[in-house]
Amino acid sequence: MKFTTEMLEKVKIAKTAEELNELAKAENIELTADEAAKYFAEFNKNGELSDEELDNVAGGCGGERGSEPKFHVGDKVYYIKTKPVGPRAQPASTKIYSEVEVVRGDASEGFTYVLRDGTIVRENNLYYAE
Repeated sequence: MKFTTEMLEKVKIAKTAEELNELAKAENIELTADEAAKYFAEFNKNGELSDEELDNVAGGCGGERGSEPKFHVGDKVYYIKTKPVGPRAQPASTKIYSEVEVVRGDASEGFTYVLRDGTIVRENNLYYAE
């Protein structure tokens, strides 16, 4: 079933599955009580995610660290340096390109890298240069 933006806005204000079913009827959409309950639960989720939803989440906060560093001495990399430009403006971001000179740390603590320009950067803030 395809919903318009207007219909979705109405669905969000429904307080019960029965109210959702009444809104659907007003849009000439026939729903069974079970379907209305299912859609109401889907549109009014809060709290914990199901295992299936967690599996579909991209990214996260690190996850498992590999036993090997992601970057090695000699790799061409960049990091993003931000500089505030004013109280109401977005910070200015600049890609700083460099080369890995030293790899420090281990898998349990995470790796840090000393770059040719002397900057020390953690692994999650470093990217391969294009």
